[in-house]
Amino acid sequence: MSDERTAASDPGARIVDTQCGAIAVSFEGPEGALPVLCVHGIPGSRRDFRYLAPLLSKRLRVLRVEMPGFGESPPDGRATLDGWADVLLAVADALGHERFALLSHSFGGGAVVLAAARAGDRLAGAVLLATLGARRHRAFAMPPPAYTAMSALIAFPPTRPLFVAAGRRFYRRLRLTPPDGWRELHRHTSLLASVSFAEIGANARRIQAPVLLAHCLDDRLVQPEIPRELAALLPAGRLLEFPSGGHHLQKTRAADLAPAILALL
Repeated sequence: MSDERTAASDPGARIVDTQCGAIAVSFEGPEGALPVLCVHGIPGSRRDFRYLAPLLSKRLRVLRVEMPGFGESPPDGRATLDGWADVLLAVADALGHERFALLSHSFGGGAVVLAAARAGDRLAGAVLLATLGARRHRAFAMPPPAYTAMSALIAFPPTRPLFVAAGRRFYRRLRLTPPDGWRELHRHTSLLASVSFAEIGANARRIQAPVLLAHCLDDRLVQPEIPRELAALLPAGRLLEFPSGGHHLQKTRAADLAPAILALL
C-alpha cells in the first residue's frame, strides 16, 4: 500500500471559461501528452488526487477538475449528475482537446460514465475508482426521490436545522467530512437526488473505449458487487480488485493504480 506522506502534489488551479461556466482546473504533466480529466466525488475536490496525479503526470497531462460549488469552482445551477457530465465535456472543449481520457472517484464515476458515452471516438479510455454503479450501493442510504424530499426540507428554513443536523450525523457515521453549511449539504443532496442508476447502466453499455474499474474489497461505502456488475455491462471493461485500501484508493493505492492506469492509456 502506498504511503500518503510521499509523492503528493498540490498545484494551484486556474479558472477555465467553458460553456458550463467558470470551472477551476489544475494542470500537471507534459503539455503534449494525452490529457486525462479527473473528477472527484462528494464531498471532494482536486486535492483528492494529490497522491495519484504525480505518478500519472510523468506520462500524461493530468487535469483535476472541480465541479461547480466544489473547491475553487463557483456554484451554479448544475447540481445534477448529468450536469457534471456536461462540465467534463465542456472543459475538454474549452481547452481544445479532441482526444482525452477520464478518471473518477466515487460519485464522479457516474458522471464519467455519462460523459464517456457521449464522447464517442474522442475518448481514449476511462478509469472508475470506487465508483457509483448501476444500482444503489450501501452508503447511498435512500432512493433518489427521498433525497429530493430531503433537499427541499433543507432549503425550507423551519425544517432546515433538523435535517442539516441529521445530514451531518450521517456524514460522520460514514467517516466523511460533513458539509460546512446548509447550502453545501443542499448541493450534495440535490446531486444524490439526480442519480438514475438505470441511466448509468444504459450508458455503460454504449462505451466502446477501454475502461478500468478499481475497487478495494474492504470499502465500507461501496460493496464489491457494484463495480463487478458495472464491469460486466461495459463492452471493454476490466476490473482490478485490491484486498485492502478502503474507499479512497486513489490515496491508499496510488502506487499500485498508476501502472495499471498508464498501461490502459
